[in-house]
Amino acid sequence: MCSRFSLAEERDLLAARLGVSAMSLAHYRPRYNIAPRQEHFIVTTVYENRKLTRARWGLLTIPRNQDRDHYSINARAETVESRPAFTEAFSHKRCVIPASGFYEWAGPSSARQPYWIHRRDGNLLLFAGLYANEDADDDGVPASFTILTCVANPALATIHDRMPVILSDRDAED
Repeated sequence: MCSRFSLAEERDLLAARLGVSAMSLAHYRPRYNIAPRQEHFIVTTVYENRKLTRARWGLLTIPRNQDRDHYSINARAETVESRPAFTEAFSHKRCVIPASGFYEWAGPSSARQPYWIHRRDGNLLLFAGLYANEDADDDGVPASFTILTCVANPALATIHDRMPVILSDRDAED
């Protein structure tokens, strides 16, 4: 399960890599420990143009009129299509979440060892995600997102049984 990630690229390189203007990243700052319920941004498309949207990590999956809000930071790719909490987002609100890397921990609870998982070539990881538009929250953030996860590949399976769905450039474009 992905519960922390980083995005610490230089602004102009990040804009070029994502295919957006540097102005759209005016409020961007490198971050090495992005946690659930913190603000980040997602990449969507509008008429085949990429758009950055401020969003909070944790898709609201129980309506606000319930006793308490429930946020899903991750959604299993194998079941997301059939889970009522994700039906609308899966059908119409897919996004890409850019990251430099993500963290996983291994070992006994008394001595957890963190691992930072990243690309050897230093390029971005592009996580598959779902988002939802909500009324702006107290900080004015109008959207929330969740990261899709899948069974870990053999290299990561020794650390954790799940990992983010990482998209190729072509898949991210689609």
